[in-house]
Amino acid sequence: MFVNRCKNELKSSRKKKEAYIGPWLPEPLLQKFNGEPVENLIQSDQLSYSYLVLMENLSPRERIAYVLRNALGLRHGEIADILKTSTVNSRKILSRAQIKIGIKSEKDLTINLQKYFIDQFIMALNNGVIQKLTNLLSNDVLFTADGGGKVRSAINVIKSKKRVLALITGISKKFFSGKNANVAKINNQL
Repeated sequence: MFVNRCKNELKSSRKKKEAYIGPWLPEPLLQKFNGEPVENLIQSDQLSYSYLVLMENLSPRERIAYVLRNALGLRHGEIADILKTSTVNSRKILSRAQIKIGIKSEKDLTINLQKYFIDQFIMALNNGVIQKLTNLLSNDVLFTADGGGKVRSAINVIKSKKRVLALITGISKKFFSGKNANVAKINNQL
């Protein structure tokens, strides 16, 4: 029953996406630790935002197989029964999902390195010196925005260091002049 509800939700969200032009990103959840142990435990156990973005690239069947295997530890035979397919096909679905996600561990980038990159980014935004980000960005960097049809944003994914820096420079001049950016924890990620 749980899997069917998830499938229905994914199909429903895909229909909503068809009406919206532009990339679709997961809804970020701002974390607020309030001293309640159970609430703090639930929030600290959330998937990171970047992981949710990667999961968006999976089909409903791939996402189900991936979550059942990696989060719940089900065997391929059990996953095959749930997906109403063969064990071999279940393995192939999971294999495709892992290739699409393309990461071995979210913890590949240490928290200190993440914090360093974020601090450099915020300093560049606050000071209006975006060119300082040049050495931090890879040459094949991608910038994806989702205005949800409510806020004006880039409709296409912006590719390349030069274009992303130009976009961030424009956004910085228009929206961050005289303002300060701050770090927030969203979906268990800085």
